[in-house]
Amino acid sequence: AIMTRLSSVYKTNDLPETGEEFRVEFSIFKDVVSILLNTSGQGLHKRGYREYVAMAPIRENTASAMLLLSDFGYNQEFCDPFCGSGTIVIEAARQALNIAPGVLREFDYNFWSKFDKNAYKLAYQEAKDNERLDKKINFHGSDIDPRAVKLAERHAFNAGLADKISFEVKDVADFMPTSANGTIVTNPPYGERLLTPSEVSSLYKTLGKIYTKLDNWSLFVITAFEGFEKTFGTRATKNRKLYNSGKECRFYEYFRKTRV
Repeated sequence: AIMTRLSSVYKTNDLPETGEEFRVEFSIFKDVVSILLNTSGQGLHKRGYREYVAMAPIRENTASAMLLLSDFGYNQEFCDPFCGSGTIVIEAARQALNIAPGVLREFDYNFWSKFDKNAYKLAYQEAKDNERLDKKINFHGSDIDPRAVKLAERHAFNAGLADKISFEVKDVADFMPTSANGTIVTNPPYGERLLTPSEVSSLYKTLGKIYTKLDNWSLFVITAFEGFEKTFGTRATKNRKLYNSGKECRFYEYFRKTRV
């Protein structure tokens, strides 16, 4: 229909697939059709620093939402003991340093001839001016898989955060914070694509034992594993439904005893 309309307007049947790219999307709901022009191109969850991902990755915007639901702050220690390719730690650092989500990427509209490039430059510069890269943060991640840690370090470099955050190869059983208080936000294996249900159950029991020793730390866990609280050993302060790549999960919130 679009091609027919364009041919009619421009009086030609020759419409070469060259020039600017315009992605048209549509949805049909209860006999109502919505036609949409995609101005961004790739999904907005893509920040521009992730080249590859480890097994069972979490989307950048989902990680960001989890952080907004948590109590982490730039002035306290932050950790993800199942960091995978580093997404949660990197998103936490970007929020703490006030780095705009899309500052590292381009959008389809950047290449449109009728797009106001001056307006974009002003908005981009405003975002850069609001960054607080002078802040010192104690954010780090760990994972038992050396390949995942290497990938996390690469993504931190791509995000311009190699000198701000750190990653190391470490089993969760060896987790040892450096501060009296802090926050853990993590996306551990669910027992589906990574590990078996029995292995994940053992992993969650270990995490539960570690958390009982952290008097003034908060913990936020997303998982699709049924019976997490029973396995973990402690009932969450609150839990809510979240979706990770279309899969229904629960987000378990354990708040520290003393707010800081």
